[in-house]
Amino acid sequence: MIPTEYTNIGNFENNRTRAYKDGKIGIINSEGKVIIPIEYTNIGNFENNRARVYKDGKIGIIDSEGKVIVPIEYTHIGNFENNRAHVHKGKKQGIINSTGKIIVPVEYNYIGKFHNGRAKAQRNNKMIFIDEMGNEV
Repeated sequence: MIPTEYTNIGNFENNRTRAYKDGKIGIINSEGKVIIPIEYTNIGNFENNRARVYKDGKIGIIDSEGKVIVPIEYTHIGNFENNRAHVHKGKKQGIINSTGKIIVPVEYNYIGKFHNGRAKAQRNNKMIFIDEMGNEV
């Protein structure tokens, strides 16, 4: 029996569903136990046991048990390619790996896609090339 404290609940899939309360969203199981706290403005779809979460205008990534993998401090997180994703904090960009570790500091105005281990980047109105670890090359 699911408690009536929720304003809405989704359809159960794999014994879990989204639950809505006071304009927030979380995940509960079929017994009504909260798996992921009802504190987010949105939770994306889970892929590889991870999902984007949105809170207070910021984005992060959690695992299927609610553990924060990527801190909820970015304004944008791109798709992961080769274990890396572009992240934005306002107008600055950087790159993280799939564990949330910052690989390239969030201090660039622009970072392009990597080709042959290098990417075009802009910092302080100067175009440069960086390697996959953020070193200028």
